[in-house]
Amino acid sequence: HNLDIDLALQRGNLTISYDWWEPRRFSIQANLAQGNAWAFLPSDAAFHLTAETTYGRIANDFDNPAIARPTSAAATKIEMLANGGGKAAIKMRTADGDIKIMEENP
Repeated sequence: HNLDIDLALQRGNLTISYDWWEPRRFSIQANLAQGNAWAFLPSDAAFHLTAETTYGRIANDFDNPAIARPTSAAATKIEMLANGGGKAAIKMRTADGDIKIMEENP
């Protein structure tokens, strides 16, 4: 079974938390018009994440050199392939808001 979640918010904040032991293939796509988004992702998790903002900033806690990182403090798009990518795909987009990718140790 595939689990596909598509979220759209006009105004508000969104938090995504991913548990590394989930065996299923899944995708999450989140679009926020105005608001901030946070993703809590374990350091051992395998996932593909794309984060993009139009008028905000993106911060990324992951320091693994194999993971794409913003090239400046004002980055507006990043793409991460962690631990081979696995079966999880996460896409986050804000039009007017910041995105924070936080590394959580399992």
